[in-house]
Amino acid sequence: LHLAILKMAGVPCFYGPALIPSFGEPLGFKYTIDSFLRSVTNTGNTPIVLEAPTKWSNHFIDATKYGWEHTDRIYQSNEGWVTHFEGFAEGPLLPVNLDTLLALAGTKYFPDLEGCILLFEEMQAPLDNLERNLSHLKLLGVFEKIAGLIVSKPENVNNKGAQFSDIDLLLEIIGEDISYPVISNFDCGHTHPMITLQQMLAIRLTAQAGKEPIITLLEPMVI
Repeated sequence: LHLAILKMAGVPCFYGPALIPSFGEPLGFKYTIDSFLRSVTNTGNTPIVLEAPTKWSNHFIDATKYGWEHTDRIYQSNEGWVTHFEGFAEGPLLPVNLDTLLALAGTKYFPDLEGCILLFEEMQAPLDNLERNLSHLKLLGVFEKIAGLIVSKPENVNNKGAQFSDIDLLLEIIGEDISYPVISNFDCGHTHPMITLQQMLAIRLTAQAGKEPIITLLEPMVI
């Protein structure tokens, strides 16, 4: 729906927290709520530099079960966002769920990714499925069109017995002949907390080896 509304109506949507999983927990997670409120209320023109949360969680709590709202979420320290390829990029941001994006390949709803900074996230990420999805992106020419790549934390990675990680797989598939920044471990997906971002928002991505990448929002999401 997000991509169809963008493509057919030219109206960008917010990619952000779901009502029950994020706002249904007692008091929610302040980082998630603060990010959402800032995104939908800030009309200032001053650029905003995003800051990584100090902790995160991929603890699944089943909101269909009685008493779920009283379950204490398990958190772990956040190592921050990670640079894999250095570079500097400015362009419109397109946050997507990877499975959903590829379900639209070959249809009129598939977005124009030329010059975009692509941000993708996944809920479940078994390595065999991830390999298919990333190879599909490559065959579609996506990695040749985009200006930058941001990969969010997947909720659940299953290495299927492989001796390498999901990021190792990503870097192998996209190859080394790219000239744009690539970062991972971002916080906009099915893990907690979640940063709220708008489709086609102008951002700046600065990535240097050995340093945490800098993501700057160059314009407000509402006017």
